[in-house]
Amino acid sequence: MANFCGKCGTGLDTATGLCPNCDREQLDAMVTQNVAPNTSNFCLYCGSSIDKQTGLCPNPNCSSNNNGADAYIASAPQETVESKPKKSKPTALTTVITILLSICLFITSFFAIVIFDVRNAVKEDNVEKLLDNIQATDLLDSTKSATNSDLDRFYNNMSSKHGIEMADHQLNNFVNRSTVKEFIADKIGDFCEDFFEDEAELKITKREVVNLLQRNSTVIKDEFGVYLMDSELQEIADWIFNEDELVIIDTATLKDSTPALYYILTIGFSYVTMAVFIILSVLIIFFMIKNSFSQAVCGVGIDFIIFGGLAGLVAMLAAWITPLWETICADSFIGMIIGNFMAVNALISVILLVLGIAMLVIRGLIIKHRANKQGEML
Repeated sequence: MANFCGKCGTGLDTATGLCPNCDREQLDAMVTQNVAPNTSNFCLYCGSSIDKQTGLCPNPNCSSNNNGADAYIASAPQETVESKPKKSKPTALTTVITILLSICLFITSFFAIVIFDVRNAVKEDNVEKLLDNIQATDLLDSTKSATNSDLDRFYNNMSSKHGIEMADHQLNNFVNRSTVKEFIADKIGDFCEDFFEDEAELKITKREVVNLLQRNSTVIKDEFGVYLMDSELQEIADWIFNEDELVIIDTATLKDSTPALYYILTIGFSYVTMAVFIILSVLIIFFMIKNSFSQAVCGVGIDFIIFGGLAGLVAMLAAWITPLWETICADSFIGMIIGNFMAVNALISVILLVLGIAMLVIRGLIIKHRANKQGEML
């Protein structure tokens, strides 16, 4: 009578082996817990054979014998842990976008840096540095108004009227030892400061030249072996200048004769234009990061290294290895000016170079850290 209850004679439940009358509480508990019955022939806890009449584990020490209900509790389905979606690797389109944005960043950053370097170089404190390592005769030869014949006539005048036998190296030594370069730097610095703010005029008066020669009379005696009186210094100034003053350039004339050049200089090298290029550069970097952070760091770092590395190399050659730089630029006046220009702005070049290298190093460390982390998870 295995199919009937031994107490009341009611037929047993075929799925659980329990009596619908006598074991009602156990059946209700199983339904409430939504537990699947144990239809196997062995206990899920201790492995003993299940009693076919009762459906219970006969082992009294089995943990399933908790009021006779746990014997029928099937092992609950294990909760599956959803793995976090892996970040997608950069696609070909992502790489192309990064390259295009890097090129745009190179252009905007280039103009922003050039404007900053130019405005910094023409400050009064830095203009004199632009004239370092530049000989007076090279400067005269580079201008159209002063040719070798003009220089020869000046030498002949100094010899015939003042008894001074002058050569190129003596004139260069005098300019380097005197305050002539400081005088020129002050003039250029004041002019550039006014040029970007309002109308400006770069001029030299005859009186200023006389005062300059008087301040350097000792240098004249040391270099040329002749002490010149004030009247002789006035004669030299009269020979150089036909009028009381020489206007080299003024904004009014430049604006009337070449307005395009005037507006290119005043607008193109203004701080407002520089700010616009800086804002554009920041926006490009933002979109690069949105596109791919890793590639953005790489692209920005490479741009900064190019700017800082090339400019820093020229600055180093011009400032520390001047003979080598003179050979590279063939002793040209423009080449020396470019070298000195880079040397004046060497600090910004070093900062950009360090930032670029730091970005690439940080990117490498991040990639290495991610690779190690993924290896530990595997």
